[in-house]
Amino acid sequence: MAEIAAEQSIYLNWENIEEMKTYGFSFSSHTKNHAPLGRFSASRHREAEIKDAFEVMRERGQDVDFVSLPFGMKTDYGDSAVSCALAAGHAFVLEVGNGVNYSDTALSSKVLARVALGAVQSKASRLYSAIEVRPLLKSKIKT
Repeated sequence: MAEIAAEQSIYLNWENIEEMKTYGFSFSSHTKNHAPLGRFSASRHREAEIKDAFEVMRERGQDVDFVSLPFGMKTDYGDSAVSCALAAGHAFVLEVGNGVNYSDTALSSKVLARVALGAVQSKASRLYSAIEVRPLLKSKIKT
């Protein structure tokens, strides 16, 4: 699988990331190996997945305020992953959700719901969200 991915260039490399940053994109951590963190029996594995990715991103000058946990549901990452992420230095953890994050609860829990691009509009609440571009691109490619 890794050979096919490398051959077809389906992953971004650092050159791609730097170019995209010139157009206003930003990149944050997503762990080292994209593993469902809740399945690790030893906390040191969760910590390593999060901390190693944090260090690489920081060394490369990328945003380390946010970490988007793989698969994004609490059943996939567990409470201890949030503690690990905050201890590593991330300010917020992103998870799958409806994208609505109210200031009072989001700032106290440090866990923010992601949203698909354009899915949420609200004047009544202060929203914090990460954008997942893939669903938008898929629909554009199909049309």
